[in-house]
Amino acid sequence: MKRKIFALVLVVALVASVAVGLAACNKDTDWDYIANKGEMIIGITIFRPMNYYDNNGNLTGFETEFATAVCEKLGVTPKFQVVNWDNKIIELQSYNIDLVWNGMTILDTLRANMDISDPYMSNRQVAVIRTADAGAYTDLTSISNAALGAERGSAGERAIESTAELADNDYTALEAQSDVLLELKSGAIDVGFIDIVMATASVGEGTDYADLMVLDNVMIGDDEYYGVGLRKNSPETLKRVNDAIKAVYDDGTLGKIAEKYGLTNALLPQD
Repeated sequence: MKRKIFALVLVVALVASVAVGLAACNKDTDWDYIANKGEMIIGITIFRPMNYYDNNGNLTGFETEFATAVCEKLGVTPKFQVVNWDNKIIELQSYNIDLVWNGMTILDTLRANMDISDPYMSNRQVAVIRTADAGAYTDLTSISNAALGAERGSAGERAIESTAELADNDYTALEAQSDVLLELKSGAIDVGFIDIVMATASVGEGTDYADLMVLDNVMIGDDEYYGVGLRKNSPETLKRVNDAIKAVYDDGTLGKIAEKYGLTNALLPQD
C-alpha cells in the first residue's frame, strides 16, 4: 500500500513538472510569457544603494525605484526576489526570475548566456579600508601585502586577479559585497574591493560603517558599465526594456532617482 501511495505521489509530481515545462515551452515569446503573467520577477541581491531595506524593513534603493519605473512603462508589476549572485544565469534560464537588475557589470562571459540591456551607469572597483589604517594603506603599493576580500564571482574579484601588484596577496572570496564590509569592519581582512557606487553610499560619516573609508586613489580593473540581464534570445523583451529605460531617462524620472541616491555623475545618457 505504501508503495502505491509513493508511486501516485511521484506521478503527480512528474505531471506537475511536465505541465510547468510545457507552459514555458508553449509561450509564443519571452515577452508574451511575462505579459501574460502581468508581472516581472526581478532578481536582486541586497546591495546599497541599489537594493536594500530601509529602517522600516521596506525594500528601496536606486535599482528598486528604477526597475519599478520601467515596469510601469511596460505595464507589468515588479516583483523583487533575492537570489544567489552566482546562480543568476540559472535563475533566468529556469524562469525563476525574468530579469537580473542589481548593478550587474556587463561582461562578454555574461553575454554568452544572457541578453543584456544598453548600459545605463558607469562603475569602478575601489579599495575600502578601516580609517584606523589610513596611515598604513595609502596607495596600491602599500596594500600589496594586505589581506584582501571581494564578492565571489564579482568584478572586484576579477580586478584583483588581473592586478599584478595584488597577485600574491592573501584573498578571501565572500558571498556578497555587504559581507566584504562586515569582514573589513571585524578585522578579518585589511582591504576590501567593491563597486564605487556602493562604497560611496555605504561607508564614512553618517553610515553604518563610519569607521571605514574609501581610498579614492586606489581603483583597479577597467571601466565598468551596468546593464540589465534578460533570458538569452529574447529580442522583444530586450527592445521593450531598452525603450522603457530610455523613456524614464527622457522624461527625467531616472535623473531624479539618481540624484536621490547620489549617483548623478555615474548615470549614462540614453541616446
